[in-house]
Amino acid sequence: MTITEIGNELVNIAETLARVISELTSLAGSVTKLSTALKADEFGSPAPKAPQKKTPELAEVRALLAEVSRGGKTAEVKKLLESHGCEKLSEIESEFYEELMEKARALL
Repeated sequence: MTITEIGNELVNIAETLARVISELTSLAGSVTKLSTALKADEFGSPAPKAPQKKTPELAEVRALLAEVSRGGKTAEVKKLLESHGCEKLSEIESEFYEELMEKARALL
């Protein structure tokens, strides 16, 4: 190998190293941006959602309303049912059970 060939080879190596350094610099910038975004998200994102409550069963609601009724508040229990447009507990949609139970607990 001649000195000229060695020189050319060294130039090729230097050019390759320059491209590698350029790519690494670009990668470092991307990592910095990503890190900044992740930190902002870590502190700026809303808290994780709490697990959803289990919908009360009809029997649970019925037991609570019976307890309130036994406590002498039968008329109030009837008003609670009527506030949902119903005469009987079985006519109320299950999506309203939790609300109904909260109001019944307030009567205890």
